[in-house]
Amino acid sequence: MVNSEKDLPRITFVIHDVEGGVGSMNHQIVENADFKAHFQVRIILWRGVEETAKSFKDTFTNAHEVTRFAFSRLDNFYLVLKKFNRLLNEWPGSIVANDGFELEAISKFGTNSVVFSIIHDYYNLSLAIKNINLIDNFVCHTTIFARTLLSNNDLKQRVQYLLHGVYVRQRNERNADTGRKLRIVSISRLTQHKGVLLLYDINRLLLDKGVEVEWIVVGSGELESKLKQQWEGHNNIRFCQPDTSQEVYEIATTGDLFISPSNFEGYGIALLEAMACGLVPVIHRLPVGIYSELPADSGFSIEPGDVNSFAECITRLNGDRELVATMGNNAHRLVLDKYDISKTANSFMENFESHLTHHVTKGLPARNVSSFGMLDKPYLPNALVRLIKKALRK
Repeated sequence: MVNSEKDLPRITFVIHDVEGGVGSMNHQIVENADFKAHFQVRIILWRGVEETAKSFKDTFTNAHEVTRFAFSRLDNFYLVLKKFNRLLNEWPGSIVANDGFELEAISKFGTNSVVFSIIHDYYNLSLAIKNINLIDNFVCHTTIFARTLLSNNDLKQRVQYLLHGVYVRQRNERNADTGRKLRIVSISRLTQHKGVLLLYDINRLLLDKGVEVEWIVVGSGELESKLKQQWEGHNNIRFCQPDTSQEVYEIATTGDLFISPSNFEGYGIALLEAMACGLVPVIHRLPVGIYSELPADSGFSIEPGDVNSFAECITRLNGDRELVATMGNNAHRLVLDKYDISKTANSFMENFESHLTHHVTKGLPARNVSSFGMLDKPYLPNALVRLIKKALRK
Protein backbone atom coordinates (compact mmCIF):
# COMPACT_ATOMS: atom_id res chain seq x y z
CA MET A 1 0.00 0.00 0.00
CA VAL A 2 1.40 3.41 -0.95
CA ASN A 3 1.41 5.98 1.83
CA SER A 4 -0.41 9.23 1.21
CA GLU A 5 1.70 12.36 1.10
CA LYS A 6 0.61 13.48 4.57
CA ASP A 7 1.89 10.20 6.07
CA LEU A 8 5.41 10.68 4.72
CA PRO A 9 8.16 11.79 7.13
CA ARG A 10 9.14 15.44 6.96
CA ILE A 11 12.57 16.79 6.13
CA THR A 12 13.76 20.40 6.21
CA PHE A 13 16.90 21.56 4.38
CA VAL A 14 18.29 24.76 5.91
CA ILE A 15 20.42 26.80 3.50
CA HIS A 16 22.15 30.17 3.68
CA ASP A 17 20.50 32.19 0.90
CA VAL A 18 23.62 33.09 -1.11
CA GLU A 19 24.93 31.73 -4.37
CA GLY A 20 27.70 29.19 -4.06
CA GLY A 21 28.62 25.56 -3.58
CA VAL A 22 26.58 24.81 -0.44
CA GLY A 23 23.30 25.99 -1.93
CA SER A 24 24.09 24.28 -5.22
CA MET A 25 24.91 21.01 -3.47
CA ASN A 26 21.65 20.91 -1.52
CA HIS A 27 19.68 21.90 -4.60
CA GLN A 28 21.20 19.12 -6.69
CA ILE A 29 20.58 16.51 -4.00
CA VAL A 30 16.91 17.45 -3.66
CA GLU A 31 16.30 17.81 -7.40
CA ASN A 32 18.00 14.60 -8.54
CA ALA A 33 16.42 12.02 -6.23
CA ASP A 34 12.76 11.08 -5.86
CA PHE A 35 12.39 12.88 -2.53
CA LYS A 36 8.67 13.53 -2.96
CA ALA A 37 7.99 9.79 -2.92
CA HIS A 38 9.76 9.40 0.42
CA PHE A 39 9.47 12.73 2.28
CA GLN A 40 7.52 15.89 2.66
CA VAL A 41 10.28 18.35 1.76
CA ARG A 42 10.69 21.90 2.99
CA ILE A 43 13.49 24.31 2.13
CA ILE A 44 14.37 27.22 4.44
CA LEU A 45 16.57 29.91 2.89
CA TRP A 46 17.87 32.36 5.50
CA ARG A 47 19.70 35.62 4.92
CA GLY A 48 20.89 38.77 6.63
CA VAL A 49 19.32 41.82 5.02
CA GLU A 50 22.69 43.63 5.01
CA GLU A 51 24.39 40.90 2.97
CA THR A 52 25.55 41.99 -0.48
CA ALA A 53 26.14 38.55 -2.00
CA LYS A 54 23.69 37.39 -4.65
CA SER A 55 20.85 35.28 -3.33
CA PHE A 56 20.35 31.69 -4.44
CA LYS A 57 18.33 31.67 -7.68
CA ASP A 58 17.75 28.01 -8.61
CA THR A 59 14.19 26.70 -8.15
CA PHE A 60 13.40 23.75 -5.90
CA THR A 61 10.82 21.86 -7.95
CA ASN A 62 11.03 18.80 -5.69
CA ALA A 63 10.09 20.67 -2.51
CA HIS A 64 6.59 20.94 -1.08
CA GLU A 65 7.40 24.29 0.51
CA VAL A 66 10.13 26.94 0.23
CA THR A 67 10.33 29.51 3.04
CA ARG A 68 12.59 32.54 3.30
CA PHE A 69 13.76 34.02 6.59
CA ALA A 70 15.47 37.42 6.83
CA PHE A 71 16.92 39.33 9.78
CA SER A 72 19.07 42.35 10.42
CA ARG A 73 22.34 42.54 12.29
CA LEU A 74 20.67 45.36 14.22
CA ASP A 75 18.04 42.97 15.60
CA ASN A 76 18.12 41.43 19.05
CA PHE A 77 19.88 38.20 18.10
CA TYR A 78 18.32 36.27 20.95
CA LEU A 79 14.87 37.03 19.55
CA VAL A 80 16.06 36.29 15.99
CA LEU A 81 17.20 32.81 17.02
CA LYS A 82 13.99 32.20 18.97
CA LYS A 83 11.85 33.15 15.97
CA PHE A 84 13.97 31.04 13.64
CA ASN A 85 13.76 28.07 15.99
CA ARG A 86 9.96 28.29 15.93
CA LEU A 87 10.15 28.14 12.13
CA LEU A 88 12.40 25.07 12.27
CA ASN A 89 10.04 23.26 14.62
CA GLU A 90 6.93 23.86 12.54
CA TRP A 91 7.91 20.73 10.60
CA PRO A 92 9.05 18.10 13.14
CA GLY A 93 10.95 15.28 11.48
CA SER A 94 14.48 15.71 10.15
CA ILE A 95 16.57 18.88 9.81
CA VAL A 96 19.53 19.04 7.41
CA ALA A 97 21.88 21.75 8.69
CA ASN A 98 24.62 23.40 6.63
CA ASP A 99 25.71 26.33 8.79
CA GLY A 100 26.10 27.61 12.33
CA PHE A 101 22.98 29.79 12.35
CA GLU A 102 20.49 26.94 12.48
CA LEU A 103 22.64 24.94 14.91
CA GLU A 104 22.81 27.87 17.29
CA ALA A 105 19.03 28.27 17.17
CA ILE A 106 18.60 24.58 17.99
CA SER A 107 21.25 24.73 20.70
CA LYS A 108 19.54 27.63 22.46
CA PHE A 109 15.92 26.58 22.07
CA GLY A 110 15.86 22.85 21.27
CA THR A 111 14.12 20.60 18.77
CA ASN A 112 12.47 17.20 18.62
CA SER A 113 13.69 16.65 15.05
CA VAL A 114 16.57 14.40 14.06
CA VAL A 115 19.46 16.72 13.17
CA PHE A 116 21.81 16.02 10.26
CA SER A 117 24.85 18.21 9.65
CA ILE A 118 26.60 18.20 6.28
CA ILE A 119 30.33 18.69 6.78
CA HIS A 120 31.41 20.78 3.79
CA ASP A 121 34.73 22.13 5.05
CA TYR A 122 36.83 22.93 8.13
CA TYR A 123 34.26 25.49 9.27
CA ASN A 124 31.57 22.82 9.36
CA LEU A 125 33.97 20.45 11.09
CA SER A 126 34.47 23.01 13.87
CA LEU A 127 30.67 23.32 14.17
CA ALA A 128 30.39 19.53 14.38
CA ILE A 129 32.87 19.35 17.24
CA LYS A 130 31.19 22.23 19.06
CA ASN A 131 27.74 20.64 18.66
CA ILE A 132 28.71 17.00 18.97
CA ASN A 133 25.97 16.34 21.55
CA LEU A 134 23.34 18.11 19.46
CA ILE A 135 23.82 16.56 16.00
CA ASP A 136 22.45 13.06 15.45
CA ASN A 137 24.17 12.34 12.13
CA PHE A 138 27.24 13.79 10.43
CA VAL A 139 27.24 13.52 6.63
CA CYS A 140 30.71 13.91 5.08
CA HIS A 141 31.40 14.06 1.36
CA THR A 142 35.19 14.09 1.74
CA THR A 143 37.23 11.37 3.41
CA ILE A 144 39.42 13.76 5.42
CA PHE A 145 36.47 15.02 7.50
CA ALA A 146 34.90 11.57 7.84
CA ARG A 147 38.18 10.14 9.18
CA THR A 148 38.58 13.05 11.59
CA LEU A 149 35.15 12.48 13.14
CA LEU A 150 35.58 8.70 13.14
CA SER A 151 38.73 9.10 15.23
CA ASN A 152 36.14 9.37 18.03
CA ASN A 153 34.87 5.79 18.28
CA ASP A 154 31.67 6.96 19.98
CA LEU A 155 30.64 8.51 16.65
CA LYS A 156 30.97 5.26 14.68
CA GLN A 157 27.22 4.93 14.06
CA ARG A 158 26.69 8.65 13.49
CA VAL A 159 29.16 9.43 10.69
CA GLN A 160 28.38 8.66 7.05
CA TYR A 161 30.74 9.21 4.11
CA LEU A 162 28.84 9.89 0.89
CA LEU A 163 30.25 11.17 -2.39
CA HIS A 164 28.43 14.14 -3.83
CA GLY A 165 28.06 14.48 -7.58
CA VAL A 166 26.97 16.93 -10.25
CA TYR A 167 24.81 16.81 -13.34
CA VAL A 168 26.76 15.29 -16.23
CA ARG A 169 25.76 16.21 -19.78
CA GLN A 170 25.85 13.54 -22.42
CA ARG A 171 28.42 14.68 -24.97
CA ASN A 172 30.46 13.40 -27.85
CA GLU A 173 34.20 12.99 -27.47
CA ARG A 174 35.90 16.33 -28.04
CA ASN A 175 38.28 16.71 -30.95
CA ALA A 176 41.27 19.04 -31.12
CA ASP A 177 40.33 22.63 -32.00
CA THR A 178 43.20 24.68 -33.37
CA GLY A 179 41.08 27.33 -35.05
CA ARG A 180 40.75 29.74 -32.12
CA LYS A 181 42.39 30.98 -28.95
CA LEU A 182 42.20 28.85 -25.83
CA ARG A 183 39.22 29.82 -23.69
CA ILE A 184 39.83 29.68 -19.93
CA VAL A 185 36.88 29.60 -17.53
CA SER A 186 36.92 30.60 -13.84
CA ILE A 187 33.83 29.69 -11.76
CA SER A 188 33.97 30.90 -8.17
CA ARG A 189 33.00 33.50 -5.65
CA LEU A 190 35.06 36.62 -6.34
CA THR A 191 36.84 36.61 -2.99
CA GLN A 192 40.45 36.77 -1.80
CA HIS A 193 40.73 33.11 -0.81
CA LYS A 194 39.55 32.02 -4.27
CA GLY A 195 42.64 33.67 -5.75
CA VAL A 196 40.78 35.53 -8.51
CA LEU A 197 43.21 38.47 -8.51
CA LEU A 198 45.95 36.06 -9.65
CA LEU A 199 44.22 35.59 -13.00
CA TYR A 200 45.61 38.94 -14.18
CA ASP A 201 49.16 37.89 -13.24
CA ILE A 202 48.74 34.61 -15.11
CA ASN A 203 47.51 36.47 -18.19
CA ARG A 204 50.53 38.81 -18.01
CA LEU A 205 52.92 35.84 -17.84
CA LEU A 206 51.18 34.25 -20.82
CA LEU A 207 51.56 37.44 -22.86
CA ASP A 208 55.26 37.47 -21.99
CA LYS A 209 55.42 34.00 -23.57
CA GLY A 210 53.53 35.20 -26.63
CA VAL A 211 50.37 33.26 -25.71
CA GLU A 212 47.02 35.01 -26.14
CA VAL A 213 43.95 33.43 -24.52
CA GLU A 214 40.35 34.36 -23.78
CA TRP A 215 39.01 34.50 -20.23
CA ILE A 216 35.49 33.96 -18.90
CA VAL A 217 35.05 34.83 -15.22
CA VAL A 218 31.83 33.48 -13.71
CA GLY A 219 30.72 34.66 -10.28
CA SER A 220 30.22 37.61 -7.97
CA GLY A 221 31.67 38.82 -4.70
CA GLU A 222 33.40 41.61 -2.85
CA LEU A 223 36.37 41.72 -5.25
CA GLU A 224 34.22 42.28 -8.34
CA SER A 225 35.02 46.00 -8.68
CA LYS A 226 38.72 45.52 -7.96
CA LEU A 227 38.92 42.67 -10.46
CA LYS A 228 37.28 44.72 -13.21
CA GLN A 229 39.59 47.65 -12.50
CA GLN A 230 42.56 45.29 -12.72
CA TRP A 231 41.49 44.17 -16.20
CA GLU A 232 40.44 47.61 -17.45
CA GLY A 233 41.46 48.09 -21.06
CA HIS A 234 41.74 44.36 -21.81
CA ASN A 235 39.37 43.00 -24.42
CA ASN A 236 40.13 39.30 -23.88
CA ILE A 237 37.97 38.87 -20.76
CA ARG A 238 34.24 38.52 -20.14
CA PHE A 239 32.51 38.70 -16.76
CA CYS A 240 29.31 36.69 -16.22
CA GLN A 241 26.87 36.45 -13.33
CA PRO A 242 24.41 33.68 -14.22
CA ASP A 243 21.48 33.02 -11.90
CA THR A 244 21.13 29.25 -12.25
CA SER A 245 23.28 26.13 -12.52
CA GLN A 246 21.89 25.55 -15.98
CA GLU A 247 23.26 28.91 -17.12
CA VAL A 248 26.65 28.09 -15.57
CA TYR A 249 26.77 24.86 -17.56
CA GLU A 250 25.89 26.66 -20.78
CA ILE A 251 28.78 29.07 -20.26
CA ALA A 252 31.24 26.36 -19.21
CA THR A 253 30.62 24.24 -22.31
CA THR A 254 32.02 27.07 -24.46
CA GLY A 255 35.42 26.84 -22.76
CA ASP A 256 38.52 24.67 -22.95
CA LEU A 257 40.20 24.98 -19.53
CA PHE A 258 39.00 25.51 -15.97
CA ILE A 259 41.30 27.51 -13.73
CA SER A 260 41.26 27.68 -9.94
CA PRO A 261 44.09 29.35 -8.00
CA SER A 262 41.95 28.99 -4.85
CA ASN A 263 43.60 28.56 -1.46
CA PHE A 264 40.47 27.21 0.25
CA GLU A 265 37.89 24.66 -0.88
CA GLY A 266 35.50 22.43 0.98
CA TYR A 267 34.87 20.01 -1.86
CA GLY A 268 35.09 21.48 -5.34
CA ILE A 269 31.61 21.51 -6.85
CA ALA A 270 32.53 24.13 -9.46
CA LEU A 271 35.53 22.00 -10.43
CA LEU A 272 33.32 18.93 -10.89
CA GLU A 273 30.80 20.94 -12.93
CA ALA A 274 33.60 22.19 -15.19
CA MET A 275 34.99 18.68 -15.66
CA ALA A 276 31.47 17.44 -16.41
CA CYS A 277 31.50 19.90 -19.32
CA GLY A 278 34.83 18.55 -20.57
CA LEU A 279 37.04 21.40 -19.36
CA VAL A 280 40.64 20.62 -18.45
CA PRO A 281 41.37 21.70 -14.84
CA VAL A 282 44.45 23.75 -13.99
CA ILE A 283 44.16 24.12 -10.22
CA HIS A 284 45.95 24.58 -6.93
CA ARG A 285 46.63 21.27 -5.21
CA LEU A 286 44.53 21.31 -2.02
CA PRO A 287 44.05 18.52 0.54
CA VAL A 288 40.30 18.01 0.18
CA GLY A 289 37.79 16.59 -2.28
CA ILE A 290 38.56 16.25 -5.98
CA TYR A 291 41.26 18.92 -5.52
CA SER A 292 43.34 16.27 -3.75
CA GLU A 293 42.44 13.43 -6.13
CA LEU A 294 42.70 14.93 -9.63
CA PRO A 295 44.29 12.28 -11.89
CA ALA A 296 47.29 13.40 -13.92
CA ASP A 297 45.57 12.34 -17.16
CA SER A 298 42.64 14.71 -16.53
CA GLY A 299 44.26 17.98 -15.47
CA PHE A 300 47.12 19.80 -13.77
CA SER A 301 47.57 20.28 -10.01
CA ILE A 302 49.93 23.07 -8.99
CA GLU A 303 51.48 23.90 -5.64
CA PRO A 304 49.69 26.87 -4.00
CA GLY A 305 51.29 30.20 -4.90
CA ASP A 306 53.18 28.93 -7.95
CA VAL A 307 51.76 31.38 -10.51
CA ASN A 308 54.50 30.60 -13.04
CA SER A 309 53.40 26.96 -13.22
CA PHE A 310 49.87 28.04 -14.12
CA ALA A 311 51.26 29.95 -17.08
CA GLU A 312 53.55 27.07 -18.07
CA CYS A 313 50.70 24.52 -18.04
CA ILE A 314 48.44 26.78 -20.07
CA THR A 315 51.27 27.44 -22.54
CA ARG A 316 51.77 23.70 -22.97
CA LEU A 317 48.06 23.13 -23.57
CA ASN A 318 47.90 26.06 -25.97
CA GLY A 319 50.53 24.38 -28.12
CA ASP A 320 49.00 20.90 -27.93
CA ARG A 321 45.30 20.97 -28.71
CA GLU A 322 45.22 17.16 -28.97
CA LEU A 323 46.21 17.07 -25.31
CA VAL A 324 43.41 19.53 -24.48
CA ALA A 325 40.89 17.24 -26.18
CA THR A 326 42.25 14.07 -24.55
CA MET A 327 42.39 15.49 -21.01
CA GLY A 328 38.97 17.11 -21.38
CA ASN A 329 37.46 13.79 -22.44
CA ASN A 330 39.17 12.05 -19.50
CA ALA A 331 37.82 14.67 -17.08
CA HIS A 332 34.28 14.23 -18.40
CA ARG A 333 34.53 10.44 -18.19
CA LEU A 334 35.78 10.59 -14.59
CA VAL A 335 32.79 12.67 -13.47
CA LEU A 336 30.38 10.47 -15.40
CA ASP A 337 31.78 7.29 -13.82
CA LYS A 338 32.21 8.49 -10.22
CA TYR A 339 30.29 11.71 -9.60
CA ASP A 340 26.99 11.34 -11.48
CA ILE A 341 24.37 13.22 -9.42
CA SER A 342 21.60 10.82 -10.45
CA LYS A 343 23.40 8.16 -8.39
CA THR A 344 24.87 10.20 -5.55
CA ALA A 345 21.62 12.06 -4.76
CA ASN A 346 19.86 8.76 -4.18
CA SER A 347 22.56 7.78 -1.68
CA PHE A 348 21.87 10.95 0.31
CA MET A 349 18.10 10.38 0.23
CA GLU A 350 18.47 6.76 1.33
CA ASN A 351 20.78 7.86 4.14
CA PHE A 352 18.25 10.41 5.43
CA GLU A 353 15.48 7.81 5.19
CA SER A 354 17.43 5.19 7.14
CA HIS A 355 18.27 7.52 10.05
CA LEU A 356 14.90 8.77 11.27
CA THR A 357 15.56 8.17 14.97
CA HIS A 358 17.78 10.07 17.40
CA HIS A 359 21.32 9.04 18.24
CA VAL A 360 21.68 11.63 20.98
CA THR A 361 19.41 12.68 23.82
CA LYS A 362 19.23 16.43 23.51
CA GLY A 363 17.24 17.17 26.64
CA LEU A 364 16.38 20.74 27.50
CA PRO A 365 18.59 23.33 25.81
CA ALA A 366 20.78 25.55 27.93
CA ARG A 367 19.35 29.04 28.29
CA ASN A 368 22.78 30.59 28.46
CA VAL A 369 23.11 33.68 26.27
CA SER A 370 26.58 34.70 27.39
CA SER A 371 27.92 34.35 23.84
CA PHE A 372 25.56 37.08 22.64
CA GLY A 373 26.15 40.82 22.73
CA MET A 374 25.14 42.93 25.71
CA LEU A 375 21.92 43.96 23.92
CA ASP A 376 20.86 40.46 22.85
CA LYS A 377 18.75 39.71 25.90
CA PRO A 378 15.32 38.04 26.03
CA TYR A 379 13.80 40.93 27.98
CA LEU A 380 14.88 43.74 25.59
CA PRO A 381 12.32 44.65 22.86
CA ASN A 382 13.66 44.31 19.35
CA ALA A 383 12.67 47.86 18.37
CA LEU A 384 14.72 49.27 21.25
CA VAL A 385 17.71 47.05 20.42
CA ARG A 386 17.64 48.13 16.76
CA LEU A 387 17.52 51.80 17.80
CA ILE A 388 20.52 51.47 20.14
CA LYS A 389 22.60 49.40 17.73
CA LYS A 390 21.91 51.83 14.93
CA ALA A 391 22.99 54.73 17.13
CA LEU A 392 26.18 52.91 18.18
CA ARG A 393 27.16 52.32 14.55
CA LYS A 394 27.16 56.05 13.75
